Order: sequence, then C-alpha cells, then structure tokens
Amino acid sequence: MKKKSGPSGKNTILNDVLKLLYAAMLLEFPFEKIRQFWNAHETHVKGKKLKNIRLFDMLWSEGVEVSTEYFFAVLNDFETFLASEGINAEEFMQKLAFLCNGTIINPKTALGLFSPFVEALYTAVDIRAVLLSRIIPVTVKKQFRNFELKVLSNWRADSWNHMIVSLNWKDRPVPHYDALVYSMMVLKYAPRRFGLEPYEEVRMLSDARTPDEVVETAVVRGDDLFIEGRRYGTAVSFNKECKKTGIDTSRHRFTDQKVFLIEQEYFCPVRKRVVLHKNCMYGAPFYLGFFKFKSQEKRGKQLLSGFIDDVIENDFYVKAEQLHTKYLMQTSSIIFTYEKSNDRLFVDNRAVARSSPAKILQRLLFINTTTKRTEFEYREFLRDPSIVNDPANPNLAVRMQRLLDLIRKKVPEIEMTKTGRGTFIFRPKGEIVFREVEKFVQASE
Repeated sequence: MKKKSGPSGKNTILNDVLKLLYAAMLLEFPFEKIRQFWNAHETHVKGKKLKNIRLFDMLWSEGVEVSTEYFFAVLNDFETFLASEGINAEEFMQKLAFLCNGTIINPKTALGLFSPFVEALYTAVDIRAVLLSRIIPVTVKKQFRNFELKVLSNWRADSWNHMIVSLNWKDRPVPHYDALVYSMMVLKYAPRRFGLEPYEEVRMLSDARTPDEVVETAVVRGDDLFIEGRRYGTAVSFNKECKKTGIDTSRHRFTDQKVFLIEQEYFCPVRKRVVLHKNCMYGAPFYLGFFKFKSQEKRGKQLLSGFIDDVIENDFYVKAEQLHTKYLMQTSSIIFTYEKSNDRLFVDNRAVARSSPAKILQRLLFINTTTKRTEFEYREFLRDPSIVNDPANPNLAVRMQRLLDLIRKKVPEIEMTKTGRGTFIFRPKGEIVFREVEKFVQASE
C-alpha cells in the first residue's frame, strides 16, 4: 500500500535526512529500485500530491517540510529495503555518516548555526565535548523542530569523557524509530566536520520501541521476554533502573513505566546485525544514548576548513546530483531548470536561454506550473525590475519578439503565440516540471 502524508502545522520536519538517504541510494542502487521504493512513499506538500518525478525533485530540494508521520514511515521502511538488498543498515548509515562528515544539513546553514559558538570552539579544552553538549542540541532543534537532545550526565574517568544524552519529542509522544541507526550513527561522525576523529563509543541505553516492534516474534511471559523460546530480557521500572545505573532523568517530566531490559543481545539473521542490544531498555518513554571519547583538541584555521570546503563543493553531493539530473532526464516529463546564480534556463540537460529571456521564461514557467494559467500580457513584466531596468523605456515588445524567436528555434516543448496587441499564449506541449536551483549540475553522459 502506498503511504500518504502531509504537513500539519508545526508537526513537520525539514527533508534534509530524506535528501541524504536519496543521495546515498543514487550512488548505491539502480534507479529502478530507487523508483520502486519512493513510489511506495508518495506524499503531499503544501496540498499537492507528489509522486514520481515531482517526488524526486522534492527530495533533492532544500528547505521543504514534510510531515513527521511521513518522515518516520520512510525511516522505518528503509531498513526493509536495505535488507532486501542484503545490506546491513547500521553499516550503511555509518558509511553514509562518514561520507557526509556527520552533518545532514546544508553546510551553509550549519555554518550559520555554529557561528555563535566559534569562540567556544577555539577556546575549548575539548572540542568534541563542546560539540556534543552545546552545538549538536541546537542543530537537532533546528532540523527536527520538536525533537530535543539534552545532556543528562557528563563525567570524566581514566582520561575518558562519558556523556549520556536524551532524545525526546517535545510535548508529545516520542516517535518510534531506530535511533541508533538514524541518529546516533550520524552524531558519532559529527566531529569529522571539524577535522576530528569520530566519537570512539556510541550505544543506546534506552529505546522507545517495544521489543515486539523490533522483533516480531518477541513474546512476553510474565516479566520475561522470549524470542523463539529463548529468554532475552526482563521487565524493570524505567525510573528505578535509571537511578540504579546513575542516569539523572530529572530534566524530563514523564510517568514511570515498565520497560524490558535486554540481558543478551539478539542478532537478526534477515537484517544481518544486532537489533536488540544488551543493557538497553526497550519500551522507554524516550531515547537515551551513551558517548565515550577521549579529549581531542584542534586549533587554527583548519577547524572550520571542512565546512568551507563543503560550501564550495562536496564530492558526495556533486556525484549524487549528477545522477539525480540524469535520471530525471530519463522520465517522460520535460524538466525546466532555472539557474539563479547565472540567470540561465535549461530544458532537460541543455541550456536554452540566459539573462533577460531566461528571467522572463522563469516567471512564465513559475506562473504556469503553479496556477495553470496560459494567457499573459506584456505589461505584467513591466513591474519586475529584474526584467525591466527602465520603466520609462522598457523596450518590452522587442524583447518579447526575441523570446518568441528563441522558443521557436530552441524550445519546441513550448507553444508561445501572439493573440493580440500585447497579449500572448504560453502553453507547454506536455507534462513538465519546473524547478529553481542555485547552480545547475549537468548530467554526465
């Protein structure tokens, strides 16, 4: 069954993580398999149903909000897809987190988020501790809106730093998903963004999912948890177990509940990894993660060099975008792309206009694809200073004639015909997709 969802008020999440997964899929799998997965997860954005090419375009866009229901449905189905391909999800996400240096958001956005902490980073005794305790919580709040990451405990022993962090959903039940795979594995590699080593040890202490959500064959008999006749855990009080192990949960308001403490790990032969972890409590009110790492300092200009390099160009995303563009061109729809940085317009993979003609086409395509309007007047463009510099001498009739000639010669996919003095019809001849990007990456042959 196809899953449908749509943003509902504040209950939305930016699509950066989905873009990251999509980019990784582009580099790893044939497009037909990618298409099958995402066609089973069509959604709605701003009231518009997205599927096929429009869905892929949304996945690659920045700043798009999707509903939390849709977001976590995709995450929870993604491992099923990976398992069908014989791939270990934990290893896949570790590899992906390594490639993107533990940052799932746009490097430019990340630089803006980190700017208030520059002094703290350059003066910190331990940069990785500052990153986990001060910077990552801000990033999580920016990306996930209602998700909160808090440091509950922080101590040092035998030259090792130890931190216990919580992941909780503000003012509502926490979503159920594999936080180790999709959150902690990414956070583990976050120091790479600053040229530092990943955190040495990262593991889960509690998981909001119940054991039978993780392993379908898990059954409870009394206070014990069994899988295929073998005992794996026992029921305990979440609050008492936290106090017993020294975990301070006073920063959270919650009602104590029975959880299952896993006493021996369970390896899933289908997913090819451990899915129930020893000493982790399942069915918890929120997620608890444990980080262990040694102090690590870094000074000088190289501290932010990773960010600067990625702002200029990131090989991971460049290669993925080339494949994204290539696959879009293989669809039956015609792709119109406006490159904002150079005022150029592309039809599929070919450049057809630049400067003023490109700006006029951008406006026409935007109006047509958002309102379906096909009838226009010259005077509509007089109020646009990016098209008409001098309203007293617009010379618009000449510009429009040149645009008509250009479309006849280079853009047969569009019908543009004069219908009277200062009026014309602008009508695409087939299904089109219009998008705007900062810089267009042409698909390689």
